[in-house]
Amino acid sequence: MKSKNLFISLVLIFLISAMPFSVVKTNDFGSTGSVEAAQSPIAWLVAGISTDKSIYCVDDSIKVYYKLSSINGKAYSLYYDLVEYLPDGTGHYLVYNEKMYTNAVYTFTTNVGNYTGTRRLELIIRSTEYLIEGNWKCSYTVSNCNTKKIMSSSSKYDSVEDVIKTIEQSDSSLNITKLSYVKYLHVGDFLRGIHTGEPISDAVIIVAHFLWEMAECLSDRGLFDGVLYVSVKNKSPSIGLIIISDKKEVSNPWNYLICAGEYFLNYPLPQSSIIDQRKVYTLEKCQWTIDNRFDVFYLSYSEKQNNVKNNILDSLGGCNYCCNKIYIIEE
Repeated sequence: MKSKNLFISLVLIFLISAMPFSVVKTNDFGSTGSVEAAQSPIAWLVAGISTDKSIYCVDDSIKVYYKLSSINGKAYSLYYDLVEYLPDGTGHYLVYNEKMYTNAVYTFTTNVGNYTGTRRLELIIRSTEYLIEGNWKCSYTVSNCNTKKIMSSSSKYDSVEDVIKTIEQSDSSLNITKLSYVKYLHVGDFLRGIHTGEPISDAVIIVAHFLWEMAECLSDRGLFDGVLYVSVKNKSPSIGLIIISDKKEVSNPWNYLICAGEYFLNYPLPQSSIIDQRKVYTLEKCQWTIDNRFDVFYLSYSEKQNNVKNNILDSLGGCNYCCNKIYIIEE
């Protein structure tokens, strides 16, 4: 049961918190989560929608990414609408009654105009036959600002590499592997960096494998950069994955979710307990933006006597309320 709880926590981190909504789709064309649909042969389809940024200045260009994934691997085609709701609640179609195919990423590009405030996007799948889950809504904000001024503003970092160098220098206990080198190594190389003088607990091994396989997937896609690390302080281990995305570079937000999905669909749950009852571990997720340019996602798994996470955050300027404690394993 405890092993199941740990993995449920990890699933929630990567598959739910990456986008602002995660609900079962219901629309005017019928309830896709109805009892009738659930009792019929189900094609489990997962809808998703995202934007290339969360905040835009007036007259910025926006890219909307959306996808319908087939979990069983079969191909399907369904009709859909893409609707935008303005801050006053009025809505209009961006796309109306067009066909989309499963497992293909679609992109809609437009100009946000000068209507400021928070807007909502909704992907409506026209189906009463299939069970459709996932993130079918998202929101973004248009502010009265100038993107060119923001992007040209001063920053102590000129590139992702500068951010990584700061992380490397934040704590002498860090043993860092860059994502670009992951494909040349093995998870065993990663685990060998944990020298506590005691056997490595099953909990640490399980999370290390998760982080490694996530890093391999991201590295293969080549659109995110960052680091994996291990640290040992006071005989207490800490492992982490830090993903850094430069807003000045083109990136596809689907790679992050695709990698998380591939891992959880293929990784078997262990049969025995993964909990080392002698220790207290904390799993934390942090997300923030540095200098309006570098988006940072940070997942750390540490024993309570290891403070390397705090040192990393301090070196990058810190962040207010950007971290959530996901799971604690207690004696």
